[in-house]
Amino acid sequence: MASCKEQEFSKDEPLIPELRPAIYISGQNNFLYALDPKTGDRIWEKFFGVNTIVQEPLILKDFAFVATTLGIVQLDADKGTVIDTLELEFDGAKHPASGKISGMDEIIYTGTSDNHIVAYNFVKKAIVWQTTLSGPAVMNSAGSFFNKLFIVNIENTVYALNKNQGSEVSWTYVAPGPINNPVIAAPNMYVLGTDGILHAVDLETGVEVWSYTTGASTNSAPIVYGGNIIYGADNYKLYCIDSIAHTPRWTFTTNERIKGSAFAADQAVYFGSYDHYVYSVDIIAGELNWRYRTGALVQSSPIVNNGIVYYGSFDQHLYAFDTSGAMKWKFKTNAPLDLSPVANNLDNKVVYPAVSGLSPQ
Repeated sequence: MASCKEQEFSKDEPLIPELRPAIYISGQNNFLYALDPKTGDRIWEKFFGVNTIVQEPLILKDFAFVATTLGIVQLDADKGTVIDTLELEFDGAKHPASGKISGMDEIIYTGTSDNHIVAYNFVKKAIVWQTTLSGPAVMNSAGSFFNKLFIVNIENTVYALNKNQGSEVSWTYVAPGPINNPVIAAPNMYVLGTDGILHAVDLETGVEVWSYTTGASTNSAPIVYGGNIIYGADNYKLYCIDSIAHTPRWTFTTNERIKGSAFAADQAVYFGSYDHYVYSVDIIAGELNWRYRTGALVQSSPIVNNGIVYYGSFDQHLYAFDTSGAMKWKFKTNAPLDLSPVANNLDNKVVYPAVSGLSPQ
């Protein structure tokens, strides 16, 4: 006779959630979107209300850190849920974070409006170090890293601090006027002034070694790729400066100002212009590969990730093209896009635009 005893099974274990790669983009409506890189489908969105998003998200250890006008918000990068709002407390007082942020491993680097540069461990929720400057320490751009140095610009001054011990200042570089995001390409750091002067500064000493005058105002951050320093200007030109000859290898002319930074991949340079176009230009000859007209000006800096070019436009869309210029998808955000996309490929493989200070170029 068959037994009526209920069959026993092994105990179910909870399923391990599968993390998803994502493209992050935020618009002037203060929404941050996470999208599927292949399809452009929305994974999640987060509204920050009156907290204006001032920078592309920083991705560290499965978290997305968002710099806003009301502090640094920590999100779960995969789900978009709020984990924490970072509080910088030392010397018996709270010091609101202000301006751009940067990060490495478990450390967030930021500035405050009351004269401090701060390194904060978000895992231990503790201040690692803080150093006091003579004036407001609002970081104009995210800092960059070179060996033991954390390099950041405040107004027209670049500070090279010990990333583990901020009170140790290796050198400072003072530019003639306001400057944009420095880019690191050993042995030099390249700094672009808003007056159109490109400065090459020795990374070991902070001493300027050469400069090139564009003759037009600039707002983009330069990139360095294959021995070339590439940046756009208000005279409608994209410049490719040879790092040895210190003169242009070529210039490429658009129909309007170039405010965003470029991104280089393989033999092409990708950038947008206020003439509504996104361009792909051959990096050797400076000749047009292709261009695509969006519905409004392009200030967002592109990125290239896994053979796909991503960029935003003031026409409220994030675009995805393959490197031949064929559109794969576009996503409407319902707000102009002036910030740039960030790609999270998981396992700490993150692709940042040049304006982030964390781009490899």
